[in-house]
Amino acid sequence: MIRHFPRKHLLALGLLGAAITAIALTGGDPVAPARQTIPLNLPAQTGLVEPTAQTASPATPLASEALTQALPPVAFDATPLPKAGDVVLKTVERQPERLELTVKKGDSVSAIFQRAGLSASEAYRVTQADKKKLLYKIRPGEVLRIQSRDKRVEFLEYQKSALEKVIFDATASPVEMAIEIRQPDIRLANATGVIKGSLFVAGTRAGLSDRQTMNMAGIFGHVIDLVYDLREGDHFHVVYEELYLDGEKIDEGKIIAAEFVNQGERFSAYRYTDSDGNSGYFDQDGVSMRKAFLLAPLNYSRISSGFNLKRKHPVLNRIRAHKGTDYAAPTGTPIYASGDGRVSFSGVKGGYGKTVIVNHAGNIQTRYAHMSRIKARNGARVKQGQVIGYVGATGLASGPHLHYEFILNGVHRNPRTILAKLPKAVSLSKAELPRFKEQTAAKISLIEGLRRTELALLSER
Repeated sequence: MIRHFPRKHLLALGLLGAAITAIALTGGDPVAPARQTIPLNLPAQTGLVEPTAQTASPATPLASEALTQALPPVAFDATPLPKAGDVVLKTVERQPERLELTVKKGDSVSAIFQRAGLSASEAYRVTQADKKKLLYKIRPGEVLRIQSRDKRVEFLEYQKSALEKVIFDATASPVEMAIEIRQPDIRLANATGVIKGSLFVAGTRAGLSDRQTMNMAGIFGHVIDLVYDLREGDHFHVVYEELYLDGEKIDEGKIIAAEFVNQGERFSAYRYTDSDGNSGYFDQDGVSMRKAFLLAPLNYSRISSGFNLKRKHPVLNRIRAHKGTDYAAPTGTPIYASGDGRVSFSGVKGGYGKTVIVNHAGNIQTRYAHMSRIKARNGARVKQGQVIGYVGATGLASGPHLHYEFILNGVHRNPRTILAKLPKAVSLSKAELPRFKEQTAAKISLIEGLRRTELALLSER
């Protein structure tokens, strides 16, 4: 049976029911629930949590306070909303562009910048800081790394070699330049070879690079004609530096000790830097390996014509004195100044073709003829071993070769016999010898160790 109550009674009953429901939901206790912590059970030693003592429940707040605490605070953004038609701009920071460019044949800094999409003015801004003009000497194969932002250079790195890097900081004003040089690890290597043909064949079989074989030839080229005087069975020992960076071989260094046995005669050479910083090669007694003149001013294939005052000219077909030595070699073979001096002539000289004449101390003159190309200019000072031109067949020549003359006191002399009579270059002073002996002792021991391989080498011949 449904009974009807007045409206105010129904409202009171509704409020009473809501209260009873609230009490039931809170477990019968009409208070706000205490905050509970759920343990993570992580060991304290992990450092992620610290052990804490259990605390008593806080005092029961009033119902109004419990309701307030249960509601999270509301954060209001005071920034006004954009109106219709407003343009909203966003600032986006551009990431720098990084490019690694390898120098190509014929490249210039401007060409590289253009290839990187950078303006000529940017190239000018950076190169203005290059006081040593290093960027003007870039070579094919070298690497330039450019970092730019909005077509403006920030940094430029020029990897000049594995050990040398040039850095331009273009964020500074003006642009700043710095050179970073790394020091390689130096390890010693050695090679032993036997002549069974040419020196270069023996060097290759011994594991030497062509460059190190050339260095060895430069050391002994003052006392041995490494083409004319070589005999099968001659042998050599070489101790040289190898350069390592981050565990990888990057280059070869200097020869520090070497020995060459030619026709039974032993020649030893040890690199030494004296108290004044001058370096050279000396034998075990401190005598310089460097003579005043090279025995031969190039690496030749053979002597095609020797010094002969009654020789029949191969082109003119008549008797005409041959006042020099002809060294047959491929076109383009480098020709070296046989001694220190000054160039007195550089150009074309009749039947000599392209010719260089060098005047030396002691009233000595040397002539180099039939060149394909001249490198030494007239009046220039040249050092022994410096390239002054290249083998050719200009003038009255039947084929590519160097015609070399040696003139002493105005008289042509046979270069192959007169050079043996000329004095050696200055050797170490008596005051320098004790220091030389001390620093060379270990190098001599290295060569003596390699000599023990000679019996094995000779038995293989």
